Amino acid sequence: MIFAHALCLSLIAVAAAAETAASKQPEPIDMMHMVNVSERLVVFARKHTTDTPFRCQSAMKKSGDIQKGYDYSLKARNGSEYLEDNVHVTLLPLPVGSGYKSTYIDRTGTNFTLTLWKKDESGRCFVIFVEKNTGEQGCELLVTASTRNETVPRDCQSFYRNTENCEGTSKKLYKDKCKYD
Repeated sequence: MIFAHALCLSLIAVAAAAETAASKQPEPIDMMHMVNVSERLVVFARKHTTDTPFRCQSAMKKSGDIQKGYDYSLKARNGSEYLEDNVHVTLLPLPVGSGYKSTYIDRTGTNFTLTLWKKDESGRCFVIFVEKNTGEQGCELLVTASTRNETVPRDCQSFYRNTENCEGTSKKLYKDKCKYD
């Protein structure tokens, strides 16, 4: 009887901890807010794969629609050389609420799933959560190319820095001498 009672209490404690952990995860926002941006998006910083040699990372929507998906040009600098990768982005319904998250596969076969967690009112900055099929995951802070030299809006900056939202060490990928054409 005591064992059954202890087991029941243990299960309740585990369920409560799982519920608390799940409730800490931010409410996802419709990825269409980013998809509708008509200029290049700059990866200002990120908290995953921080050992990358690539800097000046950016993404630009080339074409597409909500049914067929979108084609994006991804650019990055490795040393002094800029490299480009074209990817096809598919939208997937969010598991809760309405809206979408996005997914794509890069040239190495790595699958990326992106969930928008935060944006500012003007649509100049975004915080996304990136999950790779390699097990790596973490937040990225993106800004529009036209505002990259301005202070990152406080909404996005504080959300990104908050370790309850975005765990890990941040790596700044934006450099003043980056070219975003």
